[in-house]
This record gives sequence, C-alpha cells and structure tokens, in this order.
Amino acid sequence: MNDQQDGVWTSEQVITCQDDTVGLRAVIAVDDTTLGPGFGGVRFKAYPSTAAAVEEAQRLAAAMTLKHALAELPYGGAKSVIIDDGLHRDGSDRQALVARFGSFVARLGGLYIPGVDMGTTLADMTLIAQQGAKVYCADQTDPT
Repeated sequence: MNDQQDGVWTSEQVITCQDDTVGLRAVIAVDDTTLGPGFGGVRFKAYPSTAAAVEEAQRLAAAMTLKHALAELPYGGAKSVIIDDGLHRDGSDRQALVARFGSFVARLGGLYIPGVDMGTTLADMTLIAQQGAKVYCADQTDPT
C-alpha cells in the first residue's frame, strides 16, 4: 500500500495539538487552501484511537473542500477534532481545554477558520476567538 492509499498524505497539512496541563489532544486537518483558507467545524467527541481521530479529521476536511468548491465559496476545506476523554464535557476544565485549543488555532494565522460542529458550541467558539483565532458562526445560534 502506498502513502496515498493509507491516508497519511491526503491533506495539505495535519497538525496535532497536545497539552498535558489541560488534557488536550486534538487534530487540525487542512485539506486544501487553493481557493482560500481552510474553513470547517470543530468536533468534540470520543475516538477509539488517535489514528481514528486523525482519519476522521482528514476525511471531513476533504468533504469541506468539495463543499466549498461546489458552492463557489472562497474557502478551502479543513476540519478539527478535540478528543473527548470523558473528563472535559462541561465546566472550567472544558473552558481551559477549548481555550488552549484556540491558542493552537491562532498560531495558524488564519489558515484555518473553525466553526461550530458536533459537540461544540458558540461559547466554545468565543473561547477560541479570545485566544486570537478567527472563527465563524453564521447565524449566531447554538445548534446544540
């Protein structure tokens, strides 16, 4: 099996984010920035393995690339996942975790624009934005 077939090299960029002080394990997959910065949601859910989280982030980012291209939007595809370890579902621990994730997003300098997705909220996007990252929330209503 070559690298393309095993999924390792299917994205333009894959960033792993880890911080033991808050328990953060996350993946940001930027699939393609040909049409503009990568835009896609942040999922917060449990995964059976780190490899499964990376694979899902890449698969979802590729779908966002196609979605934006078909809609003729000035964005590329990207997606991220925060691995839910069951300890950070609510409260101040979750806020620290999401804020730390936001600092990783901010480091990308606008290459990735996150939005609400499965398991995340507008409050989470606010925390990410407070770290200096650009975020997107179309109608400002929380889907959860």
